[in-house]
Amino acid sequence: MNKKILVSVIVCTYNRAQLFKNFLESFFSQEGDFPDCELIIVDNNSRDETKKVCEEYETNKKINVKYLFETKQGLSYARNLAVQNASGDVLAFIDDDVSVDSKWLTMVKKLSDSYMQYAAFGGKIVPLWEKMKPKWVSFEGKYPVIQSVFPSHDYGDEIREYPIKTQKNPIGANMIFRKFVFEKYGHFREDLGVYGAQNKSCGLCEDTEFVWRILGNGEKALYYPPAVIYHYVPSERSSKAYIKNWYYRLGGSLTRIKHNYYDKENYVRLWGTPVWAFRKLVKPAFLLIFSGNSEKRFFYKLHFYRMLGSISEFSYHFMNKQKRTSNII
Repeated sequence: MNKKILVSVIVCTYNRAQLFKNFLESFFSQEGDFPDCELIIVDNNSRDETKKVCEEYETNKKINVKYLFETKQGLSYARNLAVQNASGDVLAFIDDDVSVDSKWLTMVKKLSDSYMQYAAFGGKIVPLWEKMKPKWVSFEGKYPVIQSVFPSHDYGDEIREYPIKTQKNPIGANMIFRKFVFEKYGHFREDLGVYGAQNKSCGLCEDTEFVWRILGNGEKALYYPPAVIYHYVPSERSSKAYIKNWYYRLGGSLTRIKHNYYDKENYVRLWGTPVWAFRKLVKPAFLLIFSGNSEKRFFYKLHFYRMLGSISEFSYHFMNKQKRTSNII
């Protein structure tokens, strides 16, 4: 396999050997061979049988495989290592707990010389529920749950430009970039994204922040549903407790993205948090208590948790700033 690499498929994994094996079986079951593509596997410091599973697929005739090991715990660290080692002109990121459509990589390859005015692409993500989709989960209407929580990213079969409805950008489980954007705008922020004990209030949005960064610099993104994957949703991930925690972390992550909020002098603060953040708790708190509609009540409960996450992030930043100041003194 000595051809020029057109597409680098990037998948990062941590301590999910059996689940990752299922992904690899799906990936290698795609139609066709891909000598002009590579699969970059980043093992993010796994302690299980992940490396052994990868070794079963390193020698194959379907696609070039690179196995990398990242000792720093964190999805952003793993993804950035992959970007640094990618040979393709197009970089396609995918999660380790999905199954791919039989034509997924064929569709991604078509992007290498198509839609040249676009720097980023989002493929369709269809959730595969372990149990039936909960009746109280709605992606439409007045009180929708954000699709990304499961994750799902399904806006029909029409190729179109973002934003779509309330969705501004592709999401990490199935997102594709031209490589030049990393050379031009930098890599994923390493204070965002999923990681272990350092998680604090965050653990999301490294993909969102990166796409917003390039869009803010005038690049464009395209929703590209022909590149479809299927994402397994275990029953615990569709529980109300999981979704509330996800919204909490979302609030912290989005606040961290907008880090210029932290130190603006004109904010009136309470325990390091702008008073306006507490005021934003009032509406969802009131509506979740007094609404008779269960769907509406849950919608505002999620927004309440999102604001709690934001307040937690402000407080966390303030306490760390105080520690840094006291250490200097």
